[in-house]
Amino acid sequence: SHDRAFIDRTVEEILALDGEGGAALVPGGVATWLKQRSARTTTPRSAPNQRSSSTKPAKQKSSRSPSTLNRLIANVEKDMTKRTTRQTALYQDIADAGNDHKKLAALGEELAALQTTIESLETQWLELTEELGS
Repeated sequence: SHDRAFIDRTVEEILALDGEGGAALVPGGVATWLKQRSARTTTPRSAPNQRSSSTKPAKQKSSRSPSTLNRLIANVEKDMTKRTTRQTALYQDIADAGNDHKKLAALGEELAALQTTIESLETQWLELTEELGS
C-alpha cells in the first residue's frame, strides 16, 4: 500500500529495498525505516553521477555534411515506415491466425526479428539526428 500511516499501524516489519539490488528486513514500519535511512552516513548519490558525466567524450563535429545527414535520415525514416507498416500487417495476421500454432510461431518469429530491426533503425535515426544537431 502507499498509505504510510496504514502500514505503520498494521505491520511488524517491512522489506526495504535500497534501489541498488539490496534488501533488508526492518522491524517496525515505514517511519522506523525512514529514521534508519536518514541516520546512515553514506556518500551522496550525486557523486558517482558527477564522475560519470566528466568521463563522457566531448562531442566531435560531424565529418558528414548536413545534406548527407538529411539524406541518411530520410532513408532511415523511409525504411522505418516500411517496416512499421509490415509490423501492423503482422499484428493483423497474428489475430487472423486463430489456433494455427505453426503459423503463429512463424509470424511471432518474423515479428520479433522485425521489432529488433525497427529498434535498430530508431537508434540509427536518433544518432543521425543528434549528429545533424551538433
